[in-house]
Amino acid sequence: MLEVFLIIVFAAFIFSVEIFWLKLLLLIILIALLIPGMYAMIKGAPFIITDKKKKEIILKLGGFGRGDFVCDLGCGDGSLISMIADRGVKKAVG
Repeated sequence: MLEVFLIIVFAAFIFSVEIFWLKLLLLIILIALLIPGMYAMIKGAPFIITDKKKKEIILKLGGFGRGDFVCDLGCGDGSLISMIADRGVKKAVG
């Protein structure tokens, strides 16, 4: 949401600024804000595998127990949610 607001603000400033180099700078910033959003709209979020060390940290900090219900949104290949399920939680969904 913040990106959309910044894009609107930069677009408005581009038309109101008289100095060429400042207008060019604002245009470059506007393009830099637009490119990641456009890529995500076309290709979707990138798949990045979480390494084993980070998974162990997540398991430790999560403190998942027998009565817990765990839902992993965007679970990718499901390896983390399967590790959580192996800990004996009530239900693990990914």
